[in-house]
Amino acid sequence: MEFSWNAILRKEIKDIGGITIRELSDTEIESLARRKGVKAIAVENFLGSLGNAGGIQAELANLRDDALSYKWNTATVKAIETGIKKAYGVIK
Repeated sequence: MEFSWNAILRKEIKDIGGITIRELSDTEIESLARRKGVKAIAVENFLGSLGNAGGIQAELANLRDDALSYKWNTATVKAIETGIKKAYGVIK
């Protein structure tokens, strides 16, 4: 795994308006981005910016909007959705 200053500088847990979100590790994001048929850059960029929308429902709405705008395939959407759910503790 490559050394990343961003990983060191980021907070592990963000508490935004009473909503707790866990920062996904680079390894977790890379694992989702490497799934078959996934547009890796979309997964990396979207999951790397989680925590700014104000909650899981807003993140999922942003995912829907971006998927329609950028015409992401199902594999890409599912990978991002899984990452969102992991970050918000819905799945492990």
